[in-house]
Amino acid sequence: LPTREAVHDACADARIPLVSAAVQGLDGQLTTYKSYLGDPHPCLRCLAGDVTDADALPTCAQAGVLGPAAGVMATLQAVEVVKEILDLGTSLSGTLVFYDALGVRLERVSLRRPPACAGGCVRRAPAKPPVL
Repeated sequence: LPTREAVHDACADARIPLVSAAVQGLDGQLTTYKSYLGDPHPCLRCLAGDVTDADALPTCAQAGVLGPAAGVMATLQAVEVVKEILDLGTSLSGTLVFYDALGVRLERVSLRRPPACAGGCVRRAPAKPPVL
């Protein structure tokens, strides 16, 4: 998670959407982070809290990853990136998509920005983009 937090923070600082996907075992999740836009867009810490312990979750080597499940998540992630670049459809910002490879199911869950985010949203308050 420290690497995810660093990438998230760099994207927030640069005001660039982060389309994030993860896989463990037979399950995956996908979302887009655009907390730099302000409320109601949640950040990574709204979802995961302030996790600083590298051992908080098992590694892929410990828990395993089904290769085709990773392929599905990568494909969904690529579609979301194209949507963000071309401003097509509805962004996943504020939505978490779960993928269940065993049951071949996708489920959408709304993410809300808590009033006192654990640091990400508050620390990354919307800033005016630089004038070029």
